[in-house]
Amino acid sequence: MALRIFLLLRLIAFIGVIYVALHIAVARWSRRPGSRLLWFFEILTAPLIRLAARCAGPEAPPDRLRWLALGGCVAVWATIVLLEKIVVGR
Repeated sequence: MALRIFLLLRLIAFIGVIYVALHIAVARWSRRPGSRLLWFFEILTAPLIRLAARCAGPEAPPDRLRWLALGGCVAVWATIVLLEKIVVGR
């Protein structure tokens, strides 16, 4: 049962990493500021970006918030992987 819970948490954290990384890529290479693809990733990653904004403060630029959110997601994912190895022993 613990293995299934860790697998689910790992998957959710990894999906967060992928989505924020894609948001960073789209924001960097998007030619139009109002593109639908950029809007999609802004909506998709908004909860993670808001968490990063709480840590960074109200005046942080959006690029920095995206990178902070990516770092946070990677840190959560790595922590879950290490906890899984400790608890489950795999």
